[in-house]
Amino acid sequence: MAFAEVHSRVKKRYNLQDNFQSLQGHENLLIQYTEKKISKLRWRPDPKGHSSHENIFATGTWDELHNVVNIWNYEKGRTFREDTHQESALNEPQLITSMHHQGEVTELKFIDDEKLMTSSSNGSLELIQFSRPRQELQSISKWKNIHHFSSNSCPCTGFSVNLPNIITVGEDSRINILKIDVQAPIATIEDNISSCSINAVTCEGISEFITVDSMGRLKVWDLRQPYDKPAKVMVLSGEQTCLQCIDQHPNQPHVAITGSHDGSIIIWDLRQDKYPTVVLKAHMSTVWEVRFHRHFPNNLFTCSDDGSIWHWDGSLITSTNLPTSIRNFSDIEPANATNPWLISDVIRNKIRITSVAPHNKLPINSCDIINQDLICGTDGEAIIIAQDLLLK
Repeated sequence: MAFAEVHSRVKKRYNLQDNFQSLQGHENLLIQYTEKKISKLRWRPDPKGHSSHENIFATGTWDELHNVVNIWNYEKGRTFREDTHQESALNEPQLITSMHHQGEVTELKFIDDEKLMTSSSNGSLELIQFSRPRQELQSISKWKNIHHFSSNSCPCTGFSVNLPNIITVGEDSRINILKIDVQAPIATIEDNISSCSINAVTCEGISEFITVDSMGRLKVWDLRQPYDKPAKVMVLSGEQTCLQCIDQHPNQPHVAITGSHDGSIIIWDLRQDKYPTVVLKAHMSTVWEVRFHRHFPNNLFTCSDDGSIWHWDGSLITSTNLPTSIRNFSDIEPANATNPWLISDVIRNKIRITSVAPHNKLPINSCDIINQDLICGTDGEAIIIAQDLLLK
């Protein structure tokens, strides 16, 4: 099979000291050194369902001789100095436990507050138990070599979980459908016609999921239909651009946002037939992740290989402050009327973009947001934490 170019992270070595010296001194910005490059990181969902001073997050590494999954505890606040009777530096996250990971961590997600799942550059998927009382990680299930070429394994680039289904994608252009209690895939979808790396996947309900690939295609798949072809294919018009990541609006899942290899942010209305609604030239290099805030979906975060992490504040995008000509949505397509994110002119004129770590120069590979606290994983062998972000 012939495969299109795979746009993966380039392994480099950097001058770390010069990079992070410029970030020191930002009042609500914390740098935690890890001694390993961070490929993925995720907050653990709060088991109590509300804000807490104690937050747990997980990190995975890449480009290391021995890659690991780490669990951290971040107790939000500041250190109190007895000598001055004043608060000083932000509290640093504390490493709780660590576990060896076979291959580079290509994706990492909590599926509940006690279990997380990782995918690997060796083509495998692993389910891991996190025991808070014993403060340890334990592998409880593994799907080996589920992504591979004819003679060797290849990276499982991502997965999405909507129990009972687990969907994995890889550089081999395969899609695997798994069940958590079955060791082998229950189905495999192969695109033998236009094979290329599938770079990300997200589930849309129990029966549907969405993939993006290196040929600039967004595909919607329906498990209730035959597996041999997608229910819908949407494409970028013009020059082919690799789509690297995807996230959906948490309240209106027909709104999807993808990040591309050329730094663009692309907004899609999944109710439309073929093309994206808005294409924004944004970052200078590959957008590795796009993340909507789950509870404040007017806020979007994007991180890039160019070292930037941006906060897109869409709180001004409301019907009360739209231009008079479209305030009542009388002059736009009905499909766009329910979500102003889908209106190109409004997005370009009303969005407010803030650089969260403006002086960082090294690639930011991953980001996640919970409450008002943002974490970022970098090639600078460090975690950046920005706390108390202004959200509307």
